[in-house]
Amino acid sequence: MEHLEYDLGTTFNVPELNGSLIEGYKNVTPFVPNDEPDYQFSLELLCDLMVWYQGLSNDGLYLFGPTGCGKSSALTVFCARLNIPLYEKTMYDGLEFEGLLGRTSIIEGDTLFNYGPLPMAMGVTDQPGVFLINEIDQANEGVVTGMYEVLEGRPLTLEADGIDVIKPVLGFRIAATGNTNMLGDQSFHYNGAIKQNLAFLDRFMKVNIEYPTAEVENGLLSKLAPELSEELRTRMRNVAASIRLLFLSDEESAIDITMSTRSLLRWAKLCVQYKFVAQLGKTPHLYALDRAVLFGTSAPVKQAITDIVKLEIGEVE
Repeated sequence: MEHLEYDLGTTFNVPELNGSLIEGYKNVTPFVPNDEPDYQFSLELLCDLMVWYQGLSNDGLYLFGPTGCGKSSALTVFCARLNIPLYEKTMYDGLEFEGLLGRTSIIEGDTLFNYGPLPMAMGVTDQPGVFLINEIDQANEGVVTGMYEVLEGRPLTLEADGIDVIKPVLGFRIAATGNTNMLGDQSFHYNGAIKQNLAFLDRFMKVNIEYPTAEVENGLLSKLAPELSEELRTRMRNVAASIRLLFLSDEESAIDITMSTRSLLRWAKLCVQYKFVAQLGKTPHLYALDRAVLFGTSAPVKQAITDIVKLEIGEVE
């Protein structure tokens, strides 16, 4: 694959880094993800991704933070704009390390081995890239242990049709995302999160991602729902911020659901689409909120969030 240098500032719309170069690829291949044009990187996060990707070590990158804060999107957009192939796998209970390597299938009587995301990211098909493990804090011990040698930069040995030794090529990187810092779920919000082995955790550069700033989210709302008044959009974002504070609180008043950027944008979009319900005597932003978030909550939580909305938005339209 032919390499190409990109200007960080112009490629990622971060003017502070204009003139700083990073190496990506010239051509788009099938495994390069789609871009998310409205995604806005913070200067700090982009610097972290740049240092990790161009680093001289084999360290993985671990992005962690609350649900819906943009962890996977950060890697997806980073790869998309640099034409880097991205190979993803989400952890779940029962997944074994072999599930990352590939599987054997029989086609017209012939036994064939289909490579999985890990060897493909390592470059076995001449398209090296980033292997992204989503929900790594849900991975079982077998998966974690199997990753040790790969994280050390050593070859991967497959025992499918004979012995296949795959050496990582230049451009191979490992990244992971999760809701916890791999030390277990101390908030009791993320069922299934496992405290991972310290030896595994030590092999990652860690980056804590938070929800976007008010400026960024207000900008996203203005692009997605320009039909809504600026005041309403601003107050909707204030609602999201208040819900997040309750979600992250250690007090008894804490709630078990948050409003991610994804949920906030869904709410705004539905507000526009359900504007006609005003003719039926209903309030569009409350009607839309039920369908965006509240129908998935308990009665007490729904009441708490409704109270926040009424306090923050009132009669604003």
